[in-house]
Amino acid sequence: MVVLPDGTPIVHDPDDWTCRGSYEGTYEREILRLLPNLVLHGDVVVDVGANVGILTARLSRLVGPTGLVIAVEPSPRCVDDLRWVLEGMSN
Repeated sequence: MVVLPDGTPIVHDPDDWTCRGSYEGTYEREILRLLPNLVLHGDVVVDVGANVGILTARLSRLVGPTGLVIAVEPSPRCVDDLRWVLEGMSN
């Protein structure tokens, strides 16, 4: 696991483009930039196609302890990493 500069924990697999892009700061850059303007403390959000939890972890911090994030990931390959990244998050 590595922690990105913004505090987002990810399971880092340098062979996976999603993980590599997250680590390099290129994965979903525009979405990550917009999220703080769209998601407020206390919001309920759904991350469909949560992958390994990069957006889910960011959303969790944005909604805070009074909000809720629902992560949906159909790929068994990603689910274990997603669970690991989200371990300890209360929302």
